[in-house]
Amino acid sequence: MAHEGEQFIKDIQREYVDFLDDEEDQGIYAGHVKDMIAEKSKRLIVNVNDLKRKNPQRALGLLGNAADEQLAFGRALKEYASTVDPGYAKMHEDLFVGFEGCFGNRHVTPRSLTSIYLGNMVCVEGIVTKVSLIRPKVVRSVHYCPNTRKVMERKYTDLTSFEAVPSGAAYPTKDEDGNLLETEYGLSVYKDHQTLTIQEMPEKAPAGQLPRSVDIVCDDDLVDRCKPGDRVQIVGSYRCLRANAVATPRARSAPCCWPTIYRC
Repeated sequence: MAHEGEQFIKDIQREYVDFLDDEEDQGIYAGHVKDMIAEKSKRLIVNVNDLKRKNPQRALGLLGNAADEQLAFGRALKEYASTVDPGYAKMHEDLFVGFEGCFGNRHVTPRSLTSIYLGNMVCVEGIVTKVSLIRPKVVRSVHYCPNTRKVMERKYTDLTSFEAVPSGAAYPTKDEDGNLLETEYGLSVYKDHQTLTIQEMPEKAPAGQLPRSVDIVCDDDLVDRCKPGDRVQIVGSYRCLRANAVATPRARSAPCCWPTIYRC
């Protein structure tokens, strides 16, 4: 089953590469990718309306199965960027895709964001009420063994990642033969991580009822983009995790949105 899932992601990845490689058409996103590289950015903004016109099946899949589709789209962006500028693609562990445009009934508030949208891509609007500190999270660690003079790497994923199976969080201290390992912190890769809470706008809350809120998990270039009091629109994947996975001990499970773009 895992092999079939990976093959499915590779198949839709090719479709997304074809979408980005539109030089024979209008060259819109080919130009956007070149601009992204020139600006040293890691995120490409895609309008879902353009995707609906060129590949309606992928647009439908993106809105209904956001995790797999975003993973494939991000890989497709890195694959296409490597053909435009191989050096730029090697500099970055991952490249990301943000989305804008018309989301129809998936344009919601924290009150209308119910369980029917789990796994979907949604656009949530509200007021930022709480922002956590920015913390580093390890993506890939590099370890050196003085005895064998070999270097080993290890990648890390958790419940907030799009990968299906989270890895362990502990650093390896010995290799398979029992030799001690030294962690090369300068060669390891880290990403920024932050959580925030957005609340329903007071003018949109029903009279006599308290505003609802939802937690947002931000990574990489999306951290430190807003502050408490900002009115924002956040596009992202809606998922449900254990509360301690997102540092919100209010309940056993916490509905969370993984944003791809902010609009303040």
